Amino acid sequence: MSNPSNFYNQVPIGGGKESIDIGIKEDDSKFIFVELKPWRSSNSPLYAIVESLKNLIEYRIIHEREIKNIPRYKGVDLYVLAPEEYYQSYRLIDAQGTYLKNKLSILKGTLDSISSEFQTRISLMALQQDIDRFLTVCKKLFEKNKLTGQRTVSVSEKDSIPSLARDKWKLLVSSG
Repeated sequence: MSNPSNFYNQVPIGGGKESIDIGIKEDDSKFIFVELKPWRSSNSPLYAIVESLKNLIEYRIIHEREIKNIPRYKGVDLYVLAPEEYYQSYRLIDAQGTYLKNKLSILKGTLDSISSEFQTRISLMALQQDIDRFLTVCKKLFEKNKLTGQRTVSVSEKDSIPSLARDKWKLLVSSG
């Protein structure tokens, strides 16, 4: 709800568990696959990139083999979106929030090689979203809707979290 109507969550691509965390339709020719990572995760940014590439390959195979009739986009970009704290744990951002340019330039070289091989653009994006604030908002929604246990709840626009809006995402590093 923090973003426009061209955002889609849990976009299935192959059935079963396979889905894109967030899909963003840029226009009729371009789509973005967004892989989400939480504040703390044992899945490194490289692992997240591999997950994104797996989704991209599956998407392309579905088209090549005509397995399903799904929208075809001329270009598909890959984003990894995570809070800054996630990237801090992998030493791409320091404790003060400074992007570590020497490490990011090495990562950029790797991203350039991978993106060239897979003919896609790969970007790591950061959110300035404090976990405590996020959990507080979630708790309020939980209480407001009188939920118990694990349930899915619809969120209205007034419940949105402005810091999750795409214009607040910060580019950490990108291929190309």
